Amino acid sequence: GIIIGTKVSSVKAFCLSAFACLFNIVINNFQFNNFLLFILKICCGLIICSIMVKYFSLKNLILFFLVFTSFTFLLGGFSFALLFMFFGKIESVLTTPSYLTAILHVLLALYIFFLTKVIKTFYKKQLFENYIYKLKIIKDCKCFSFKGYMDSGNFLVEEKSKLPVIILNSKTFFKLFKNINMLDVLSLKLDKKIKGEYIKCSSVNGEDSIFVFKTDEVFIEDNNSFKKIKAYLGYSFKMNSKNQNFDVLLNPLCIKN
Repeated sequence: GIIIGTKVSSVKAFCLSAFACLFNIVINNFQFNNFLLFILKICCGLIICSIMVKYFSLKNLILFFLVFTSFTFLLGGFSFALLFMFFGKIESVLTTPSYLTAILHVLLALYIFFLTKVIKTFYKKQLFENYIYKLKIIKDCKCFSFKGYMDSGNFLVEEKSKLPVIILNSKTFFKLFKNINMLDVLSLKLDKKIKGEYIKCSSVNGEDSIFVFKTDEVFIEDNNSFKKIKAYLGYSFKMNSKNQNFDVLLNPLCIKN
């Protein structure tokens, strides 16, 4: 499905694969001539492909069938090689019971499925790491190190200075301000204890009030060294720190800064 750009349901693919295995086991127990057996398998493959393709069209069906057939041959050749390693004789491989071949195909399919998942997870992690920058925030002569994610959608700026705003999550904010309690946050009274102001902005969570303030200095990693940038810090209670692999949301303007 990925190869030809067509969406394929995982559940549907599993059910149809199971059907194909059962069809293969049953049909091999009947005495058909080779030509008729070939036609039946082609028809079964076409039916499976036509059901599996979400947005049906003749072009998608032909492409999907060609890819399906190619992978079937590849899987069959791999299965043959494994069986030959076990038995050591071509005659033994050719006379292997159908149910053993089907079980081997299922195991190979599961192996390929989980291998694909691992590769996709690794690729996503590598892609995520490309947008991660190390950040140092200086506050009250203390240096705090954080991990920042460059958010392409965060172009929030402080209205007067037009400087970019770096959004802190809750864990990061309370690390910087240990004297602040949750009551101050929920009651929107942070400006009573920290020099700053609330600004309105729109986000995926809807309309939000972000508390914007300045700190002593901010440094961002750039080519294995840190450069000083001019930026404001912002905090929103809606910026949850759970299930996040970063501490702050960076603004793309920080790099240009």
